[in-house]
Amino acid sequence: MEGRLTVGDVEVLAFTDAQGPFPLKVSQLFPAVRPEQWLPYRRDYPETFVDPDTWHAHMGSYVVRTRTRTMLVDTGLGPKPDAFFGGLKGSLPDALARGGVRPADIDTVITTHLHPDHVGWNLTAEGKPMFPSARYVVHRADWAAFQSAEVQAAFPFQFVDQMITPLERWGVLELVPDEAAISEEVSVRSSPGHTPGHICVRISSGGQQALILGDVVVHPAQVTEPEWQFAFDMDPEVAVTTRKRILGQMELEGVTGLQCHFPNPGFGLVTRTSGRRHWQPLERAL
Repeated sequence: MEGRLTVGDVEVLAFTDAQGPFPLKVSQLFPAVRPEQWLPYRRDYPETFVDPDTWHAHMGSYVVRTRTRTMLVDTGLGPKPDAFFGGLKGSLPDALARGGVRPADIDTVITTHLHPDHVGWNLTAEGKPMFPSARYVVHRADWAAFQSAEVQAAFPFQFVDQMITPLERWGVLELVPDEAAISEEVSVRSSPGHTPGHICVRISSGGQQALILGDVVVHPAQVTEPEWQFAFDMDPEVAVTTRKRILGQMELEGVTGLQCHFPNPGFGLVTRTSGRRHWQPLERAL
């Protein structure tokens, strides 16, 4: 466990699956952004860069504990190193064990979206559910999209048939609409653009709120620059609209954000300085 947040009566634990230099350059990930535009963000968030054109990628997951439930949001990159991710491989089960969380403790896995760095530990090497007591929650639009041959062909490696499709056969898949309550304190809400069925996870308890953002934003710079389009957004224009809407709501309502690709633990607030929004890591905001 690398971080702990309390939201009313709910406890959220942050875990790292993998981190390191991302092989695609920042200029490839954000092709419309000029190098000089990154200068203030390299200054403000130096831990997100290996060098001026290399992203230090962090891939994490969150355990959400209510009084009666234990949920996992996203299952990370998984155990198989792949050149697409620079040979990175995950260690989420070991991280969970160090934090006192057993796979059998998880009763629900919530998947913000079906990209490979968010589903990598869905199943064991033998093809069985990694979390044997859990139902796996996926937005129905993402399920449909990633079953299509066109979407699968866009990735240089197979992962849908290995880590996603078998969930249906095992009878653990739960497809949800744009809004769905997972428990009294936890719900999911549609946030499309990065993928068609991308969802955020809202936690509300004791008058406090937090939002697990998935990939609505992937770098803190996008909080200030929501129009910066990320190369892996499947519908970039919709992603921009979603990003603006959610960041505006977070600022207005004072919602704590959690982002698995930000430096661990990824807890922060959307604040405003000189008329512009900024990501304020929680430890700096207190």
